[in-house]
Amino acid sequence: MVNYSNNPNTVYNGMVSSLRNMFLASSIAIVIIGLSNRFYNYRNIIKIMASILFILSIYIGIKTITDFNYYLDRNKDTLPDYIPYDSWRSWKYVVYIYVLILIALLIIIILKNMYI
Repeated sequence: MVNYSNNPNTVYNGMVSSLRNMFLASSIAIVIIGLSNRFYNYRNIIKIMASILFILSIYIGIKTITDFNYYLDRNKDTLPDYIPYDSWRSWKYVVYIYVLILIALLIIIILKNMYI
């Protein structure tokens, strides 16, 4: 049987890296939507691509925080004393608020494109 190391700092760094990817993907989607009006023939296609990027960003955030909370729950009793469990657990609120903002922006974009 293979023996795996359990390093909480590595898991935390992976979570922060994934959240950075979420923030970056959503920022790129916002820029793409802002520039979509310059592409007259492909405006709708570009907005659809940006919307897909928004959905991907939302998925990255939810998946990351779900996996991170799973890790914390499974290893709560074995985490070293220097790990701020409650502080790490509070990251989920940041992600949920950001995801709600992204969902609101996505709904606004969809509604705006339906009525214009």
